Order: sequence, then structure tokens, then C-alpha cells
Amino acid sequence: MFNLNNKIYSNNNNLLLEIINDLNQLKNYYKDNLSIKILGNVINKINYIINENKKNLELLRNDISSMCNQMNKRFDE
Repeated sequence: MFNLNNKIYSNNNNLLLEIINDLNQLKNYYKDNLSIKILGNVINKINYIINENKKNLELLRNDISSMCNQMNKRFDE
């Protein structure tokens, strides 16, 4: 289950990173300030999502590790 979630997370982040690269390339073709500002805002929001996903995945890993440690201690008793 965790490996599947990790793979989904990884695939989603890869897609988001591809979108960022595409938007950065698109930004170079627009010369007006409003388009550049909008594209910049979109890029910032996608980066925020990626960073939040990384934090959530790390919290999930920590929770699973903690549960495993607790289970191991109980089995050892």
C-alpha cells in the first residue's frame, strides 16, 4: 500500500515538475507583464503543492515507522 502511494506521489510530482518546466518555457514567449505575472503565480502555486506533498509524505513515513517500532516493542515483550 505504501509503495503504491509513494509511486502515485512520485508520478504526481513528476507531472507537476513537467508543468512547471512547460510554464517556464511559455513565460519566455509572452512579453506583457500581466501574462508573466500570472504564469509566475501558477508556478509558485505548483511549487507550493509539491513542497506540501513532500512534507505530508515525510510525516506519513514517520508515522508508519513509529507504528512499526511500537509493534516491534510489543512483540518483543
